[in-house]
Amino acid sequence: MAASNRETLTKVYEAINSGNLNELDKYIDPGCVEHSPDPMVPTDKKGPEVVKEIISFYRKGFPDLKFNVKHFVEEGDMLVAHLEITGTHSGDLMGMPPTNKPVKVEGFDMVKFANGKAIEHWGVTDTAALMQQIGMGPK
Repeated sequence: MAASNRETLTKVYEAINSGNLNELDKYIDPGCVEHSPDPMVPTDKKGPEVVKEIISFYRKGFPDLKFNVKHFVEEGDMLVAHLEITGTHSGDLMGMPPTNKPVKVEGFDMVKFANGKAIEHWGVTDTAALMQQIGMGPK
């Protein structure tokens, strides 16, 4: 029996939370299209490699990075996850030394699935709140 889209996306977040990013290859199609690239991490990669690169970038600054699902909304082959993203700024981030400040921001992922894998992604994270919480943005 094939895993549900919710189970698949939950496994993606578990891989991100554990730092075992090679697990993403099981859940994200190699041709997965990223419609919302992270402006902090310019990349021309596709599929799970995009996610690995972005998460690796943020885990350098926030080694305890966690994606916690607050809600799922599903319609057909599309799944939306409302997220609470947490971590502690205990590593270098874009040249900013660690502040050891905890952060908590909201985010949303919308993922289209086919054959049990993610094939398209749209997402938004409140990076302004993140930067503000570690002292890199206006108060």
